Amino acid sequence: MTTLGNYINGERVASESGRTAPVFNPATGEKRLDVALSSADETRAAIANAQEAFKDWSATPAAQPCPCDVQV
Repeated sequence: MTTLGNYINGERVASESGRTAPVFNPATGEKRLDVALSSADETRAAIANAQEAFKDWSATPAAQPCPCDVQV
């Protein structure tokens, strides 16, 4: 089964806790994947990283394409 890590600082990372939660397709009830569950410390670090990244991101022109490639 696929485990989807947290997206932090431009990359997927597993939670240090190793804890996960299942994600189900609501139409079929089929389990699709697991997602990483972060600790409070990991969450604080991710927020700090996002706040730092926001400085550059907020200065990016709206017409510039997003380099994101999110796949599940």
